[in-house]
Amino acid sequence: NATHQGNTTTNENHHPNPNENHPAVRNEKGMTFVEQTALVLRRKKDNEKLNTVACFEPKEKEFMNYLEEVFKSDDKDNWHLITTEKVKNNIIFNLKSFFFKHVFLKETLFFLNNIFFISPIFLFVKVFGFMFYVANRKKKSSKSKGKAGHFDKADFDATMKYTDADLVDTVGHQCVNQYLCAIRRVVQKQNEDGLIDMRKDDIMTTKVQDLMKDVKGRCERVIKKLYKERVTSDFEPYRVLSDIPKIEEYIWNENKNKKVSGSSGLRDRFQLLFSLSGVLRSDSIYKADLSDLLDFKFKQKNEPDPYHICILRVGEGKTVINKCQFGKIMRHRKVHMCAMGALGFWLFSRFMVTDEVSKIDFTKNESWFNIKLLCPVDKRNARLNGEYCCYKKSDLKL
Repeated sequence: NATHQGNTTTNENHHPNPNENHPAVRNEKGMTFVEQTALVLRRKKDNEKLNTVACFEPKEKEFMNYLEEVFKSDDKDNWHLITTEKVKNNIIFNLKSFFFKHVFLKETLFFLNNIFFISPIFLFVKVFGFMFYVANRKKKSSKSKGKAGHFDKADFDATMKYTDADLVDTVGHQCVNQYLCAIRRVVQKQNEDGLIDMRKDDIMTTKVQDLMKDVKGRCERVIKKLYKERVTSDFEPYRVLSDIPKIEEYIWNENKNKKVSGSSGLRDRFQLLFSLSGVLRSDSIYKADLSDLLDFKFKQKNEPDPYHICILRVGEGKTVINKCQFGKIMRHRKVHMCAMGALGFWLFSRFMVTDEVSKIDFTKNESWFNIKLLCPVDKRNARLNGEYCCYKKSDLKL
């Protein structure tokens, strides 16, 4: 079909496509299935946390390097796939290959499963072998941490010869769990690409679960073996609470006679007090906008004065994406611990230093709704037009 100035003319030699009305065929009404899935995948990657990507990508790369080093010599075509066919136990693998050629396949395989105990550990030797290595290797030094995604074959061979006596300075459960999540991401991607049939939950075999339980429970055994202090690390956050007034006083007095540095100190002071009173992560407050603030007064019947309450609604936090987080604060009887007063000091000094309030029209939502609550305040930003100050931390490119 050819369209010119709104008039549609049909070519005489045009043969109608029987599938042209199918939703998977692109026309003026929509996109194809491939384009739809590509758009969803692109949006997923755009919304993915940068810290998540920085955490998992090196581990995924290290796992793929492990597969190449260990399995490529035996299987040059499918070494990179998480499959159940490549088994290192030659006796069982050869027996299964032999009986696959005979009629009594199912009965024989059932017999082998009972006699030779063919458990999922054999079927997922790629995953379990790497997880066993990660769970029992020693912590990386500060020099080796810079080699993101590097797989050390020599360390792998040495770890596979370990004994329980060597189980001292090994990685913790959190690190091992991150590697497991990275492998699950690899399996999911290969499944979505149509390379394998299994799903990411299929790798959580009984043996893998037992390995994760062993890693999680060995922390106490290592503490006793190394005679580590058992109270300081657990109660350190509670001990710091007694020093909060000293921290607040230091931030208040530091650079108090300097215009820009003092304003930055008031920002940090508000962030400290609000994260404590509002029970929010500091990184979550960075994502808040000015329009996320709400205050109201609540009056109890039996009390003379109303409560002044301020709520901060954060659309997404540091780790939470699909759920809003709310920070709630009230006026504190101690002025130096009042987060609501700290908010007033911060906004007043910020608008005075950046002069951005002169460029904001509070009657128009598009003028100020997406301005970040926290922003950098330095000499360079103070000399600019304020727009850079407002939107530096914002996800919007304005």
